[in-house]
Amino acid sequence: AIRSVGGGAGRWRGCLPLGRRGLRPYGCLVGGVEDGASGPLVGRDRELARVSLLLDEALAGRGRLVLCTGEAGIGKTRLAEEAAARAAARGVPVVWARAADWGSSPPYGLWRLVLDEPAVRGADDVRPGAGLWSRVFGDAERPVLAEGADSGSAQRFALFAEIRRRLVQAAGPGGLLLVLDDLQWADEASVVLLADVVRQLRGTPILVFATYRDSAVSGEGSAGLLPRLSADANTERVGLHGLAAGAVGELLLAAGVPASPEQAGEVYSQTGGNPFLVREL
Repeated sequence: AIRSVGGGAGRWRGCLPLGRRGLRPYGCLVGGVEDGASGPLVGRDRELARVSLLLDEALAGRGRLVLCTGEAGIGKTRLAEEAAARAAARGVPVVWARAADWGSSPPYGLWRLVLDEPAVRGADDVRPGAGLWSRVFGDAERPVLAEGADSGSAQRFALFAEIRRRLVQAAGPGGLLLVLDDLQWADEASVVLLADVVRQLRGTPILVFATYRDSAVSGEGSAGLLPRLSADANTERVGLHGLAAGAVGELLLAAGVPASPEQAGEVYSQTGGNPFLVREL
């Protein structure tokens, strides 16, 4: 299901698929806040400046993938929210899809969410997702290639080409920001498709911003995903690490818990500057 929230000055229109991230429900973003819970972005000025520059370059026709990596709770999704807010403030459509927990998604599940977004779905589609599958595979409810990423090469080529076409169409001359959250849980077929999309981003006004937990449990998630995407010339990797002690103090203050430098330092030593852990203390 999709829930949308309109915006006014300083807000942006964007949708997140309703679902669960761990045990935490999530929904649409308004003004860069996820269900009003994200709070201000602290200690990420350099990373945000870099992402903003990459967005500028993409909108000028130098599309690419930004692969944002880091441990759980480090702020990857929060940085994506801020990038989305800045893009939408410029009138750039924002499409957001989040991978489900490993093993719970059908083949190409992540891209089915992308195709369900109004910005990508064609105006001639009677129901979400219907136009793409019927155009490429006729009346088949689930194409043969969905049984595995390596099967049905001709059908797979047609599918990939159609998805690339739809992304370019959604971008138009003004550009597109596509956010793929929790990519470490994506099914293998979705990863293969993403790699193909990334190879074709050059010359398009499309920025793909993907978050990836690089400390996922061994054996879970798509094997070899990080090196596969990082090796592409169209990929820019942005790694997030723990906040500095001073930024931890700012985060505490923003959360309504003023702290002395000594207290902030103690929190830093206990959390390593992980924003989620800082808020949990």
